[in-house]
Amino acid sequence: MFNKKFIGIFFIAVFTFLLLSCATTVNVKMLRPAKLDLQGAKSIAVLPFKPSSSYSTMVDSEYAVVSAIGTFFQIFDNKNPYEENLLNLLKTTIEGGLASSKYIDLVSSESVQNALKNSRTPPVDVYLLGSSTDFHINDEHNVEKTKISDEYYTEDGRFVKAKYDYKDEYKRSVHLSCNYQLVDAVTNKVISYRNFSLETSSSTCHSKSDLPDPYSMLKKQVYNKGQDILCLLQPYVVTKSIELMEDKTKNEAFKNANNLAKKGEIEESYQAFFDLYFSTGMMEAGYNAAMLDMARGNLSMAEKMMKELYSIYQDERILTGLKDIQNEIKLAERLRAQTGN
Repeated sequence: MFNKKFIGIFFIAVFTFLLLSCATTVNVKMLRPAKLDLQGAKSIAVLPFKPSSSYSTMVDSEYAVVSAIGTFFQIFDNKNPYEENLLNLLKTTIEGGLASSKYIDLVSSESVQNALKNSRTPPVDVYLLGSSTDFHINDEHNVEKTKISDEYYTEDGRFVKAKYDYKDEYKRSVHLSCNYQLVDAVTNKVISYRNFSLETSSSTCHSKSDLPDPYSMLKKQVYNKGQDILCLLQPYVVTKSIELMEDKTKNEAFKNANNLAKKGEIEESYQAFFDLYFSTGMMEAGYNAAMLDMARGNLSMAEKMMKELYSIYQDERILTGLKDIQNEIKLAERLRAQTGN
């Protein structure tokens, strides 16, 4: 009993220590550049993603494949309604994000399709062209056999067979694969070619009617993939976690500055760490001030201060922080090139 009680107290003490000694983390929203270089495009259209029955090989080459565009003007009788709804969700998710974009104009897919059908230059800078390459639903059926009684002989010598219970088990898996490419509408040059595969499985059911419908099974993954594609096409926001250094000396001014950071009061915390560093030369305060200056968007000043700190202390943690700031500077330069801001 003593040992169990002692172990319990020990783990509580360790957990409390870790909780109290955790470094402060500041979360800030930061705008990132689009992952693709759209080569100055100001307008975009998203063509419907075609079902796998219409799949025509899209070659990863410099120029768009005519046969891939040609499939848009065919009629397909083999369309799977679940696949069609998932592809529509993918298109509307991408269009929804682009419709509210401050950085690029969304053009209707119908106007682009009409232009392509009539061999005219589409009224858009770039367009997204995609197709499902594989969609299948696989339902597995197994029968679980459970023994509920052994065989035996009755008193009068009759043999009674063992009894078994039989229970149906059903499980469903759904798979969707797509290719898509971003095309320069004037030159037909393929700016980017990509593909993805999504797959999921249901839990086991005892009746086939209880299996979830394939659309609901893949709906969330398809929506998330649409959000991923949006990050390729336009600037997007991320939450960046910035970990501050701890103070081992129990300095009261450091503690106050740290508490301000915990409350999310970035400006006030930055100023408190900055003042503490220049009054005491405390490395941890200087590091935290530089990292918070990065969070405030003052990248050049943050870099200057972190370089000064590294020249004095030669601490590897400072070098890591400096590289983080310099990476943010590169991202900011790409963002300015894309947005002109």
